[in-house]
Amino acid sequence: MRDFRGPLNRVVTKIPLPGRDVSNLGADDYLYLDRSRVLKEAAAEVAAKLGIDLPWSPLELSLLEYDPERGADGGAAKNQTFCERQGRCIFGCLPAARETLNKTLYGRVLSDPDSGVTLWPLAEARQIKRIEGGYEIAFRDHRHGGEEKKVTAPMVFLAGGTLGTTELLLRSQESGDIELSDRLGEGFSTSGDFGAFIVDTAKPVYSARGPINTCEVRATIDGTYLTLEDTGIPSMVAPIVSTSIHFLDSLVRRRAYRGRLRLTWWTRLLPDLRGFFPHRPDTYDPTDAQTEAETVANIFLFHVMGQDEANGRFGLHRGKLNLRWDKPITKQATFTKAETLCQEFAPAMGGRYVPLGEALPQLNRLTITHPLGGCGIGATRNSGVVDEYGGVYDGRGATDTSVHPGPYVVDGSAMPGSLGVNPTLTISAQALKTVTAALSSDP
Repeated sequence: MRDFRGPLNRVVTKIPLPGRDVSNLGADDYLYLDRSRVLKEAAAEVAAKLGIDLPWSPLELSLLEYDPERGADGGAAKNQTFCERQGRCIFGCLPAARETLNKTLYGRVLSDPDSGVTLWPLAEARQIKRIEGGYEIAFRDHRHGGEEKKVTAPMVFLAGGTLGTTELLLRSQESGDIELSDRLGEGFSTSGDFGAFIVDTAKPVYSARGPINTCEVRATIDGTYLTLEDTGIPSMVAPIVSTSIHFLDSLVRRRAYRGRLRLTWWTRLLPDLRGFFPHRPDTYDPTDAQTEAETVANIFLFHVMGQDEANGRFGLHRGKLNLRWDKPITKQATFTKAETLCQEFAPAMGGRYVPLGEALPQLNRLTITHPLGGCGIGATRNSGVVDEYGGVYDGRGATDTSVHPGPYVVDGSAMPGSLGVNPTLTISAQALKTVTAALSSDP
């Protein structure tokens, strides 16, 4: 990873501090990004209150950071880019400081005319069929109106992601083109993904500043492992987020009045709608938000990852991927524990927790950024879809560990459960392990 993407950097400070340990700045903690510092201080307060360990640490990010030693001349990073803390990672880094795969691995491979690699965009794989000597892949070429095409190969690496790879194999199994494990589609995990907002923090957090995620707090609650990360709110959407979250917060608080008061002025029973109208700045009020970034200056957004039960099941319904659980997913213990912990952080930050599901039942659902499973690793085909090297089990093989000679799964669908942390590096490590094993056995 470092060979292709460069060194990892800890971007938790307002300015680059090359060569300095930023995990503990001591008296210089004013140099931290505001939301990184507020989370660090709140974690220490909550840990003392609950009597548990809540270690805070900067994240190691694949972002270019200013380094005076970087550059061909060994001096300042002339003509080089570095993170400018613009907070719009998910919409595209303007200074081009992200070490993304399209700039590194893909760029190096595809720019080499002798690599033998061809990128075929807008090709939707539909089925994989085992044939003599290899496999036939049927796909739709959307560059030419969805024309049906086929290619063959002796070895196939499936990297369509948790949804794409699982759907492809389910469709191939249903058509009888390849025999697979009966466990296919089982073990879907949400990675315990959970989002939470805290509004009106006592100290500004300036959520529009810095990378999307900068630091984390790790916790173990009654045996469940949780990772809490700060999350940035890009300026582009800051006014929308601010208006929406304050509206929902207002709605929840006014509903509380109804339980205590039978008769009151009707305006007390309605949410505050002023935020939906054009803002007229009051230049005499220093707290009046006048820029996009200031609208989220006191809104903290948590992204929590935990250990869910990984019991979602994929199937096909009318030819399309369908996901279901035996019971409501939001009732699983990991989400209750995550919400309870985030609620503890609200007073530590001097703010209020916004229960989105209480505000609107339609919001009582999950936004899953790290889907896993569907083709999970197992010791045999009776417990998984692939073996430890990503080899796809033969559903009718001579033994329960027989694998098809050629297809391999190299994405998050192979994860047999939630990791409790961001799964990117684990998926990458498993993919490298799979490819190394596959090529070493290739005659």
